[in-house]
Amino acid sequence: MVDVQEHDVKVFLHQHKDELESYQVLEDDEASLTKVYMDGLEEARSRAVFY
Repeated sequence: MVDVQEHDVKVFLHQHKDELESYQVLEDDEASLTKVYMDGLEEARSRAVFY
């Protein structure tokens, strides 16, 4: 399990603010935001190429 730090979540949300708002994700719904963050992290991991 990845240790998601609050700062990382805030940075992620800031970087993807427009995209998240287009999905009408409420900023006060932390469970949903964390899930979006974790899903994004998981997808990024699956696309990563290790040398």
